Amino acid sequence: IIINSLIDDSSTILVQQPETHLHPRLQAEVGSIITKSINLKNKKNYRRMLRIGMGIEKNWIIETHSETLLFRLLKEIRKGNLDKDDLNVLYIDHDKKNGSSIKKMIISEKGELISQWPNGFFSTDIDEIFD
Repeated sequence: IIINSLIDDSSTILVQQPETHLHPRLQAEVGSIITKSINLKNKKNYRRMLRIGMGIEKNWIIETHSETLLFRLLKEIRKGNLDKDDLNVLYIDHDKKNGSSIKKMIISEKGELISQWPNGFFSTDIDEIFD
């Protein structure tokens, strides 16, 4: 993840469960590393795009179960380090009747979750504390 965030020739990076074997604090840092790589890549490419008329965007596709990572990305939006349009959160839901469906979660300009999240999402911590 760190190497791909720094090199210039990676345009799309696929990562499956970057939170595996990481302390929650480090899971959050993965979100900051990704944010910095998007900003760094865009700044580096701006001059090149002007010179040759095109550029390579750094895109991350991340499959995660980490609420901590998602919360950090939302925080980066609130801090102005990430544009809300640069983050798409897709949730795959399963219904016994209709099968699986993909839902795009809505995020506000302020980095807040707007969509009604499916049952069980973000609730386990509260259930564990207050149950």
